[in-house]
Amino acid sequence: MEFDNKLPDKETTRLLDGTEDETSYGGVPNGDTLYKNKHSVDAKKEKARWNSIRVMYFTIFCEAVTYSVTLPSLWSFLQDIDPSATATLLGWANSTQGLFALFSGFVCGWMAGKYNCKAPLIVTLVVGLLANTVYACVYIPEQKHRSTFLLLSRALAGILAGCITVTRVYVNEGTTLSERTQISSRLVTAQLVGYTIGPLLQVAYVPIGEVGWTVGAMKINVYTFPALSNFCLIFINLVLIIFVFREIRVSDESDQKIPEAKIENSIDTIDAIPLSAIDLPVVMYLNAVFCVAIFSFGVNTTLVSPYGMHMFGWTREEAVEKSSIISLTLAILAIVVIAVMSHLLKRFKERVFLALGLAMMIVCTLLAIPMGPGVPPRPDKNITNGTDDDDQGGCPWTYDWCDTTPAIPLIQFIFSLSILGVGYPMLQAIAYIIYCKTLAPGHQGLLLGIFASMGNTGRVLGPLIGSFIYTELGVQWAEGFLLIMLTIVATGIFPFYRRIVPYTEHQQKHKKLIS
Repeated sequence: MEFDNKLPDKETTRLLDGTEDETSYGGVPNGDTLYKNKHSVDAKKEKARWNSIRVMYFTIFCEAVTYSVTLPSLWSFLQDIDPSATATLLGWANSTQGLFALFSGFVCGWMAGKYNCKAPLIVTLVVGLLANTVYACVYIPEQKHRSTFLLLSRALAGILAGCITVTRVYVNEGTTLSERTQISSRLVTAQLVGYTIGPLLQVAYVPIGEVGWTVGAMKINVYTFPALSNFCLIFINLVLIIFVFREIRVSDESDQKIPEAKIENSIDTIDAIPLSAIDLPVVMYLNAVFCVAIFSFGVNTTLVSPYGMHMFGWTREEAVEKSSIISLTLAILAIVVIAVMSHLLKRFKERVFLALGLAMMIVCTLLAIPMGPGVPPRPDKNITNGTDDDDQGGCPWTYDWCDTTPAIPLIQFIFSLSILGVGYPMLQAIAYIIYCKTLAPGHQGLLLGIFASMGNTGRVLGPLIGSFIYTELGVQWAEGFLLIMLTIVATGIFPFYRRIVPYTEHQQKHKKLIS
């Protein structure tokens, strides 16, 4: 059943199920209104509800832009401020953000579910302004302290990522079950559009160059200018949260007939639902899928620049440009995938796409393993000190595994990325949609906080472990480790496949078994 987003006439009030009624019931303490079946919908509050949902679209879009606009140039930025930087330091830079996002996501999810969504949104966005200020000022301290400043900015950016959890909590609690698939898909699409705009902006900033210009002690170049644009975007988002966003919540049970006696103390009734009413093994499995999916994607996005430089001989400038193009292409492909999947979900169950997404992630990881023919190119050594020339591409002489690692054809690498561009957004989006539907009312904030923390755990460990294995053992071991993880998680879908259903359907099956 699709929700009618038109405002009601003055004489009557349109309900969520399409009928008209004049009966009105009370509100809730941590939201403006909790809608129930046969519950009149105030026109102004209904308009505010949809405006608030749109603000959530914009919020997750902004976070995606601020994250993805700096990612393609992060490796080159590290090498510019610290010539001794390795892929391991790059992994720490990405993992630092993920580590703080882990705690931020859990705390923000708990606060949004227990109290309200507005406070954590304001706090995370203010921290986001500070994060981009620090990022833009990295060149100001002495060179030996610049890497520390960069890591600090990444940590603050991780706190900003907590707003993603809040958007999911509000969309989950501000929509009915029948609305949730479509609106959750739009939320994911807004995030993917942000991931598209980010790399596109980075490509647009390339003409600024590494030299750029100076304003006082601040250096503005291709690496720091994105932080300034991020600052402006987050500030606009903050204004919308303060002046437009209103927290209006909807019960899952609005799609069902509820006895009037249960409506008066609606919040108490919802909170009284025990966690045992949820299919916890399925919930835990979906958390594992989400964590491993983001772990895998984190490894691939972290290593794409060094992978291109070492396996294909890209220079540092080429790595920035081509990594941006790759990120942009993957984001555009992801938007198409979500759009197509949204239509196919009307004909197929969500769990079908969960299995398909896992299979595609396994295939793309397998294809990313170099199998020859030939060997990777090597850089020319610096004549003055016998070290690698940092501006040239090629597999570094300091990496012993370059002697035994075969090359990978460019077409195989592109094919692997193409499958990743289809499989990852499908898996991430459908895991989130299914997870939301498996939750019982009253527990969304806490469990979505855990869900976000599991994703951020993958974001922390992926770049850190992946870059370490890549540096010490090589690309074959890094991709092989991913392949093992994905295979283990994929085999878990067999015992849980038929149990991956919405909470209401799970309860109906449980009642039939009891009776």
